[in-house]
Amino acid sequence: MTTKYTLYTIILLSAASALYGQTVIEQWDYTSNSLVGVNGNSMSFVNTGSTDQTGEGFDNSYTVNRGSGSGANVLPPSFHSNYTAQVGTAQVGTAQVGVEGDADYAAASEDYVAASADYAPATGGLGLTGGYVKAKMTFSSWQLSGTNAFFAINFRDSEGTSIAQLRFQGNTGGTRVTLDGEIGQITDSSGNDRGTSIGGFVSAAAADTTPVTISLTLGLDDGSYLLESSLWTTPYGGQQSGTMLGLSDATVDNFRWVATNWIAGTDFVELDQIVVSKHLIPLVDTDGDGVDDGDDVHPGFNDALLATYLNDTWVNAANLDTWLTANNYSVGDGSTGGLTEQDLIDLRAGSTLIAVSDGSATVSLQMEESQDLSSWSDLGAAVPFTVTLDPSDDSQFFRVKLAD
Repeated sequence: MTTKYTLYTIILLSAASALYGQTVIEQWDYTSNSLVGVNGNSMSFVNTGSTDQTGEGFDNSYTVNRGSGSGANVLPPSFHSNYTAQVGTAQVGTAQVGVEGDADYAAASEDYVAASADYAPATGGLGLTGGYVKAKMTFSSWQLSGTNAFFAINFRDSEGTSIAQLRFQGNTGGTRVTLDGEIGQITDSSGNDRGTSIGGFVSAAAADTTPVTISLTLGLDDGSYLLESSLWTTPYGGQQSGTMLGLSDATVDNFRWVATNWIAGTDFVELDQIVVSKHLIPLVDTDGDGVDDGDDVHPGFNDALLATYLNDTWVNAANLDTWLTANNYSVGDGSTGGLTEQDLIDLRAGSTLIAVSDGSATVSLQMEESQDLSSWSDLGAAVPFTVTLDPSDDSQFFRVKLAD
């Protein structure tokens, strides 16, 4: 019987995340309570008379509080100067081809309606026909008690036809994240046809104060979709993926916000961030927190939960200090309690802290024997082994195996 030992090293890394060919179409962080995005688009709605608010108790956030509403088309500033909206009514269905009796004749489809005489398509939109487009929203609190009340980002084509919506929606069973308003039939990851929507629960209540980040990624080449959330409730929640009929032939021209079926004066969402971006390659979410690896600030951890205590401007530094103290972690030299060096060693049973000196560490390998797999004793003397470490590497991994 042979016992194998593994040397474990705990490393805390801080590094800039890769962008995976990302281009931000628009991003709202609501810093200093501004409703203007990084590319100049204002977070404004078509209708008026709302009780939306920023500032005071809603610092660095935007609270939408209205019965219903929708935003105007959002386009990057580079498109603003040459964008023109559609005029008139577009053709519906397929027109007749050729003359009856000719070889190339094809009858018009039953739903055919000719375009109006003044019809002119919209020009100067996003024109996204390939790659991936992604919508991501972070909510810090919400109440969506109206029947099927939801807040959504709606991707559309140049004629205003919905391609897909990322919905944050109230439900009798709680709060759901859904893909809805899709351009064609959706299938799940098993290839099964689904109804008019697909999604899962992120909360068992229609009102909550637990921060959550949700996202929808559309593959415009392969017709795929990926619906993610930093929180899921079981057994009715989980990442959703599959395909959407017609998506690979669609052109994403613009997007807008939609708020529908709310109880005015009661329902609201408090937004911490909205990001809409396009990507050249598929996105990956290794740690399953609803934040793709290219945007992940804390790989391996749930970014939405950490955001309660950490953010780029450290406005919640007091919360971090409170949390560390409450959980017996030390902020400085350990004088107030918290984790000691031995505590770190004991994080994994059987682990040993190995000192590194002048670029090398010495490990003692000891063979042991047992008659019952319970009591073990040394077999011979320990054998020292020196490991040379490359100072240019952030981390190195070693293991022990039996020679052939």
